Order: sequence, then structure tokens, then C-alpha cells
Amino acid sequence: MVMVPSTRQTLEHLKQIKDEVKELHPILSTLFKKMDGVTKVDYNHGANELGADFILHKFDSTLQKTIYIGVVAKVGQIKIDHADVTRQIEECLIERKSSDGKDRIQIREVWVVSTGDLTNNAKEKIFDKFAKTRIEFIYGQHLAQLLDRYVPDQFVTIPPHIQRYADEALQQISMEGGSGMVVPGGVDFYIEPDIVRLEYDRSGYVISSKPIGGINGLCSIIFKSPFVLIEGAMGVGKSKLAREIMRNILQGEKFQNGSVFPYLIHCTSFEKSYDLKVDNLIVDISSKNKLTDSTRVVIIIDGFDEIDIPERGQEEVLSGILADVARSNDVTVVLLTRPINEAGLLGAKVQSLDIFRVKPLRGKRAIDFLSKVGGGLDVSGRIIKDIEKSRLFKALEGTPIAFILLGRLIAENHQDVPSNLTELFQKYMELVLGRWEIAKGLRSQVEYEVAVEGLTWLGDYMMTNKLAVVGRSELRVFVDDYVRDRGLGADAEVLISKLSARSGVLFYKESEDTITFRHRSFCEFFYARQLAKSADVRIDETVFHPYWANSYFFLAGTLRDCPGLISSLTDISLTDDGGRLSRALNFGNFMLAGYLTPKRFIKTALLKVFDDISRLYVAICNREVNSPLSGFPVMQLLCLFATIIKGQYGYGHFLENLEECIYELEEKDSSESGAVALFLFNCAYKESGGELRFDELIEKHGNSLPTPLRLAIMSESKKMKILTDGVKRMERNLRRGVSAHKLSARDFLKEIFDTPISSLPAGKKIFDAP
Repeated sequence: MVMVPSTRQTLEHLKQIKDEVKELHPILSTLFKKMDGVTKVDYNHGANELGADFILHKFDSTLQKTIYIGVVAKVGQIKIDHADVTRQIEECLIERKSSDGKDRIQIREVWVVSTGDLTNNAKEKIFDKFAKTRIEFIYGQHLAQLLDRYVPDQFVTIPPHIQRYADEALQQISMEGGSGMVVPGGVDFYIEPDIVRLEYDRSGYVISSKPIGGINGLCSIIFKSPFVLIEGAMGVGKSKLAREIMRNILQGEKFQNGSVFPYLIHCTSFEKSYDLKVDNLIVDISSKNKLTDSTRVVIIIDGFDEIDIPERGQEEVLSGILADVARSNDVTVVLLTRPINEAGLLGAKVQSLDIFRVKPLRGKRAIDFLSKVGGGLDVSGRIIKDIEKSRLFKALEGTPIAFILLGRLIAENHQDVPSNLTELFQKYMELVLGRWEIAKGLRSQVEYEVAVEGLTWLGDYMMTNKLAVVGRSELRVFVDDYVRDRGLGADAEVLISKLSARSGVLFYKESEDTITFRHRSFCEFFYARQLAKSADVRIDETVFHPYWANSYFFLAGTLRDCPGLISSLTDISLTDDGGRLSRALNFGNFMLAGYLTPKRFIKTALLKVFDDISRLYVAICNREVNSPLSGFPVMQLLCLFATIIKGQYGYGHFLENLEECIYELEEKDSSESGAVALFLFNCAYKESGGELRFDELIEKHGNSLPTPLRLAIMSESKKMKILTDGVKRMERNLRRGVSAHKLSARDFLKEIFDTPISSLPAGKKIFDAP
């Protein structure tokens, strides 16, 4: 039972408040959102507040319109000499943009809210000065009465130390939201992502379920699940999503009544402070916050892909997390990452875990978003039509950050659409760094060049040393040395101030005197620029690791014509199955980025990747290697590989090369892995716009065609609604063969569809089946 305090008790709580921002503002935010007629509350405190700590949107039922109310909040008594209150009221009355940036609004009413008393002299002075403005005073007893009416449990449901934790966490979320804005000073609107659950059907195909109901739906699942994995591509908004999950829980009923306690941490900090051990973190959280045994701890870990550990290490970390949460009934771990090989890392467990994907922006939703971030672009205009037809629109991969950058370029009257994602980043950097002469205050090309070199050094330094932030002084030392060695006239301190305050590339955290990139992809972009300048670029199996892969993607995009890079990546000898799968998962993107590379190098790379993954599949199925992927049934593993291949290589850019590869393989001698490779090539070829070619595969291998491939061909053909005579004959022969098999048809199909490869009888070779 929750005890509702008397007004006197509430008033005593108000008198104990000392910090206006950390203590009073969160209470008022909750109160205003509950008040009758208030449709929206803008928290406006900060450098750009123009007097109003809050702006309330209140619907006037008489006028049938929304009016805007400015709120000036103070702790303690307001006296006649309280000049700060007068100043804030004056600033409240200045016309300003609405929070969404679409309209200009004029505040005609101001509320002065205080936890203490208001002297009569102060009230009369304010009324006299603002005789033409409606001023309402809410202070002391009146404020306590409003709290008791609208939020009666404000001071009784959450212990003070937990409330302080929530206030500080919300403030940190707001600050980090500002640090991540690629357009500083812009409107921080949030587009709620489209999140789907990943599930596997009996054949092993990944299917997207219906939308889960946004963040509210996701949180309802989080409260019931021990482990939630959320994956999303570069720039899709995973860090923002992590903060919104945290905010949603902090402002929800379950946190208010003490049944749930959220904790947000970046994976680099999780590694440094807790050695990637959930148990260690839980002990620390519980002791510091004095949690009871009945409180469920929700640990939100962002940036799993940003720790540089090999895939075997990732497997160990995930296994450790699952083991830790399995020992407790009151812990949930939410892990956010760029796409990883979750199937290989988790094995057959993926079918029973809560795994989600943030879907990219597509179609009209993407164009509408681009129009919004581009300052209200005409979606029917020529520039939008050009973008829809361009190679770039596919390269953007539906990531909000890419659309934001493109929108900024268009808003600055750029009429030439970038050709690929790397060029988009390049043009954006030129915009925000190179046009300072007019818009930012820089007066020379020299300063622009120094800025670019400074950011290049910073990206290299942070990526190489695996840093999330660096001290501002470290960047200043580099710029000082660079300028001095070349006899340039640029002032390092002034340059860094402009970089961190105005460019939209860096964020400066004054309280810690540290600098970081506003988005990780900016860091990777400048690291790739350093790689492009290097005479000796490291090329080994780590290139395809999630920590490094995006940088090499940008490197390929920077070079565009990069036969040497593509050849080096093709020639890497990979013996670890995780590395071979990672290459297949990423190499297609690299080749798309290096789109000017001669076709013969792309063809060689395709043959290598498809041969490699086909040999891996056969080796796993025949129990010739000990692999985590052995936890999959035969058909599910084949489906996994086919899905990867279609997603990475099913593009029109590869169409001619895929066709040539198919012709070449059809001329080679038959083999198990060769048959698998031809099947995968056919899947990619059809996905890229080619015509189905399964008949040639069936004719080439005849009765020696492995059963899993026959079943897969039937499945793919039916999905494509293309049942040729060759496929129909193969299906009839397969049915007769299965019926004659020593196992019953049901047992045989169960063996290859449902039984993990690792559980098949010893010595069993799956390609022995008819």
C-alpha cells in the first residue's frame, strides 16, 4: 500500500530541495505532464533556454488553440532583489522557434514556480513591471497542493538516493543526446525505430515477426526476459535507442514502485571496470544503490561491437553473460551491437533467445525523414527523384545518420548527389569544416587543412588505442606540433575550440575536459583516411572483425578503384570458421564501396568467398571440424549461409560477375562443395536480378546432388514461384529416394531439419543420404 503524504509532508520535502536542476526540475517535469490541459512539456533548461526552464503546450478549450506558457523555476524564497527572476521573465517573452523547428511561437503567459515563499514586495514589483503579461505564481503551499493532487506518490514511492540516481541518469541521457547530435543546435527529434524480432522457421530461415510495438513493446519484453540482443547497422541509432530504453524505464511505473532498476553502460567501460563479467557488475550496482532482492536489474550494454576481441572471445563473453543471467531470476541483460555472427556465436540457442533487429528506413518513410532533416525539402522535387534513382540510396542502408548528413548537404544547396556512402561522408566533412570562412569564422584554407589532419590523427589515435574519449590537451599537442613543424600560422587552441564547438564532428565535455567524435562512424571515417595515406596497411583476419570492418569499408570507398585491397583481402588465409563467415558477411559491402575496381578482381574474390563458405558447410555437416555452428541442424545451417550470401552479394552491381562465376563452376568437375557453391551462386544471382539457373545445377550433378541441396532448391523455387520441369523431376526422384531410405521419411527429415549436426550419429556423413 502506498502512503499518500499530507500537504505538510510534501511541503517539508520541497524545503529540503537544494539543487534546482537535479532535484526540482525532474519533479516539475512529472507534475506538468500530469496537469489538466497540458499536451506537451518541453524541457528547455540550458544555454539556449531564453529564460524558460520549461515551455508548456496547453490547449485552450475556449479558443480551440494551443497556448504556450513559459516556466521560471527557483529553489527557495523569492525576494524583491531577485533580479534573476525578472531577467528570465523578460527573456521568456522573446519570440522563438518551436521545439520541432517548424513554427515560431510567442509566450504570453509565465509561471514563476518556487519551493519557498514569495515576498509581497517581490510579487508587486513583478506585477508592475509585467503589467501586460499574465504572471502566475506557484510557490510553497500551492506547489505542494498541486503535487499532492497530480503526483501524490512523488515523495513516497522512491527512496531519495534512488530518485537522485534517476535524476542524474536522465540528465546524463540528455547530455549524451546533445553530444551525439551531428547538427549542433538543431532540433533533437527522435524517430522511434521499427524493431522486429528475429525468429527461425523449421528450415532455418530468419523471418521478421510483426512489429513489437515500439519501445514500450520492447520494454515489456525486456522485463520478462533474461537476455535481449538488439542488432542494427552503422548509424541506425542503437546508442539513441539504448538511451530511450533507459529513459522509458526510469519514467515508468515499474521503476517508480521499485520493481525494476535500469543501468546503462558502454561495453568499453564494462570491459575496463568489470572484465566483461555481469556478476561483477550486478554486485556493484546492488551495493551502491541498496537494492532489495525483489528488484529486477536491467543492464543495458551498448557497443558490443566496439570492443576489439576475436570471435572466439565474443563467444566466451556471450556464453559468460548467459551463464550469469541463468543463475539469477531478477536480472536482464540488453546487449546492443552492429550485426554480428550471432548464429555462429550462440549456435542453436538463437532459436530460444530474444533477438531483435532495428529495421532500416525504407521507401516513403526514408524520404519523409530526409525531407525533415533537410529543412522541409519538397519530396516531389528533382533532387529527391535523383536521390531515389542513385546508387547512394541503396548504399545509405536506411541509416538515420546517413540521411541526416545527406539532408544537411541538400539544405546547403548541394545539387550533386554523392555516388556512395564514403563520398557522402567526405562531402559532409567538407561542408562542416571547409565552409567556415563564411559560416563559421575561419579565414583561411590553412586552418581547414590543419583541421582535417587533426581529425585524421584523432581517428587513428582513438581506433588504434581503443579509446572512447581523449583529453583535449592530447589533440592540442598534436595540432601544436603539426603547425610548428610546418611553419603555419594557425592557432591550435582557437582551432580546437571551433572544431569542438561548431563543426558537428566533435563533442567537448567541459566537466572532464575530454573530446570525442559525435558518432563512431566519424572516427572510423577519419581512421580510414589515415589508412589511405599509409604506405603499408595491415591486412589480416582482423579486418573483418566488427571493430575494424567499417573502417576498411570506408577505406574501399575512399579508394573506389582498389584492386590491391580487394586482392589482399581475397588472399587472406582463414582457418577459423568464424573468420571465414565474417569475411562472407562483410566482403560484399567492401566490394560495393570500391565500385570502380576492375571486374576481374571482383570475380576472383567472389569465387574465393563462395568456395570458402561452401567448403566450410560441407566440413561442418560431415563432422570434419569442431565448430560452434555444429549446433545447427543441416538445413538451418544451409539456410543461414544462403541468407548471408543473398544479403551481401545479391546486388545488380555483381550480376555479370555472378553469371561468369556460375558458367566457370559449371565447367569444373563435380564435388560436394562445388555443388553447394553453385547453389549459393544461383541464390545470389536470382537476388541480383538474374534468371533462375537451378536446372543447370540439377543436370550437372544428377543423382549425386546432395539431399540438403535438393530440398533447398525446392524451397527456393517455390518461394520464387518458378517451378521448372527440372525442379519437378528432381522433386519426384527425391520423394522416391526418401521413401526407400532405411530411415522413415519422417525420421530422416527430422534428422536434417531438427537435429543439431553435433548430435548426429558418429561417423554419419550427411551427403550419404539419397
